[in-house]
Amino acid sequence: MLPNDLLIGLTRALLASGHRTLRRLAATGSDAEKWFSHQTSVHLKGILWTALETEPRTLILDGVNGASHPIYRFLQRVYFARGMAIFAVSRDVAALDALGRLFWDPRKILQFRPLTEPDAGQLFDVAADRFGLRKREVDLEEFREKVLEAAAGNPGQIVEMCRLAAQPQYVTGRYIKCAPLRIDALMRFMR
Repeated sequence: MLPNDLLIGLTRALLASGHRTLRRLAATGSDAEKWFSHQTSVHLKGILWTALETEPRTLILDGVNGASHPIYRFLQRVYFARGMAIFAVSRDVAALDALGRLFWDPRKILQFRPLTEPDAGQLFDVAADRFGLRKREVDLEEFREKVLEAAAGNPGQIVEMCRLAAQPQYVTGRYIKCAPLRIDALMRFMR
């Protein structure tokens, strides 16, 4: 996880969720991509700190793998802001790396086993509905089978593969291109 990727991703998510303070501070105008291309990490940190301290939110960081010290320092200030809550999801405690300093108390760590086959299937169905896969004319049963096998009960991977499958570059005719989709989904979890 690179610091600038986190800052941009967090800013995008907060803007999309209607964070009023951040919208006012960012003033992206009509071309948000142009605005993002001109922002430095230092500037994004400053407006995010101000926005989140003014209007706290709950942050869920999914797929944390190797958080750096700068990410820890940024999130440390957010973590201790009044009204804020941060949840970090990783394969194991070691994958948190520097971010593990925020989650040092074992009483605040929850460990989950992989989803059972029926639960994974139910999650797939919910994600397929959420991302509109049933509305498309694709072979959803074949895709479902491949996703459930590849994810091996990992809920984040099931949701990510369904999210990616909604993008046109992964669809050819009635088929979802599972191999490139799976690679891209895994790359998200390896950062």
